[in-house]
Amino acid sequence: MNTILKKIFLALSIIANALFLSCGPDPDPDPTPQSDVRGCTDRDACNYNSQATVNNGTCEYTSCVGCTDNAACNYDPSATESDSSCEYTTCAGCNDPAAVNYDPAATINDNSCQYTFEFLLQFNFWNDFGNTPNIEFLAAESDDRILFDSQSIQFQTFSDSIWMFFNDLRIIERDDENQTVYSIDSLRAEEFSTLENKFVKDVEFNLLLNQITSIDAVLVLDISNSLGNDFATVKDYAKSFVSFITQQTQDPLVGVVGFASNVYTNQLSNNLAGTNQFIDGLNQEQFTKLYDGIDEGITLLNNSNHGDSKIIITFTDGRDNFSNIATLGSVVDRLENSDTKPIPSFTIGLDGNNSVNRVALDSLAGNAGDSNYPTNVQELSDTFDKFQKAVVNVYQLRYTRSSQPILEVDKQSFRFRIFASPK
Repeated sequence: MNTILKKIFLALSIIANALFLSCGPDPDPDPTPQSDVRGCTDRDACNYNSQATVNNGTCEYTSCVGCTDNAACNYDPSATESDSSCEYTTCAGCNDPAAVNYDPAATINDNSCQYTFEFLLQFNFWNDFGNTPNIEFLAAESDDRILFDSQSIQFQTFSDSIWMFFNDLRIIERDDENQTVYSIDSLRAEEFSTLENKFVKDVEFNLLLNQITSIDAVLVLDISNSLGNDFATVKDYAKSFVSFITQQTQDPLVGVVGFASNVYTNQLSNNLAGTNQFIDGLNQEQFTKLYDGIDEGITLLNNSNHGDSKIIITFTDGRDNFSNIATLGSVVDRLENSDTKPIPSFTIGLDGNNSVNRVALDSLAGNAGDSNYPTNVQELSDTFDKFQKAVVNVYQLRYTRSSQPILEVDKQSFRFRIFASPK
């Protein structure tokens, strides 16, 4: 009996154990073989896993986007997808260490670099009796890009010193196509040492640079019929010219003379609106009173007691054919022998058809002035731009020496080293 019961108990145990095992956890519904790798399988995603064989839904698309252009200011070397955010301005500047405006933070050169160039002015000086200073300009030893009137050097004598004034000094570089106006950054004086046989820095005497801000300028403007449809453009250039001088100079007065068959005058003033109104009111006429127009401009300057610098700028596209007051010779003489000092004169000849008299205009461009001959109105715009910069970038140098007597036979050589950058 016991044997039968044991067998029954054993059978029930086996059945109960089988039932218990059948109630355990379900097997993995999506078993992955050990050879599969879970991860992001989208090649466009930032976290793409090239080793993944099964996409686990973790793909993301933001952490790797940015500027991918290594030339951009905000280039992100970790970015693999461009988000069109590249910009090229915040790091732009002059990245040339040789330039005066070098920006070490700039990685993109924006062509704004400015360079200092050296210019020389050289002279001989003697002072026989201590109060009779004389100076000789050595043009062959000096830079011809420096425009100043060597005949108008002025002296002021004191008991122990002599002041020399070099007036209306400008630096203009010219070639057949371009003109560059320079602004002076610094300068120094040097004397020739006969013992050392070289120029040495002058530490005893004083050299003072003064940018002139009180300027009288007269624009003499051709308004003849030969300008044709360019007349309106020329008047716009004239107004821009007057506006530039008025706004870029601390104490300017600007006058305008229009000439054709008649001569029309707008007095020197700082009234920009009134001057523009005068220019707008000019109308074309048949003939060309070039010399009479310049003569009137000289009169305006001579009648002014205002400016430390006086300058006249003349524009024409033709030849004088109607003046009845002035001649070329009389105008040149008045420019050179003005009431106070010679007047710098700049001339512009619009010469698209070889219609201007270059010999005459070159003669009129004197006393540290210049001439230029654009062939169309586009080039004319550049010429007005250069000349207006020349008007305002004008300097006076004052050089102070002791009143020590120096005989003419022992004349002393000195020079100015001028460092300037293009405008």
